[in-house]
Amino acid sequence: MIECIVFDLDGTLVNSHNTIYKATVKTLEYLNLKSNLDKEKFYNLLGHHFQDIFNECEIDVPDVEHFINIYKGFYFDFIDESHLYDNAFTLFEELKKRKIKTGLLTTKG
Repeated sequence: MIECIVFDLDGTLVNSHNTIYKATVKTLEYLNLKSNLDKEKFYNLLGHHFQDIFNECEIDVPDVEHFINIYKGFYFDFIDESHLYDNAFTLFEELKKRKIKTGLLTTKG
C-alpha cells in the first residue's frame, strides 16, 4: 500500500512554462546576451539544466551561475503566468480521502 507520494512542483503540478520562459528572456536582456529564444524549443527543453538549454539553443552565457542568480530575481515577476494543471486539486482531494500523505519538492525559493 502506498503511504506517501512526493511531487515536484514545476511541470508536475504547476504549468510554469510561461513564467520560466519570460524570466529567462528578461534575464538574457538584462545581461545584454543576444538570443532569439524559440519558445516551443525552449518549452521542450524544460527540465534540463540551463547550461544544456543554452547549448541546445546556441546561446552563449559565459557565467551560468550568475545568470541563475539574476533569473531568480525575475522569476517572481512573472509568477502570475503559472497555474495548476487540470485536476491537480482533485488529485490531492482523492489522496486525502485515501489517507495518503503528500509532500512537495521544489528548487524554487
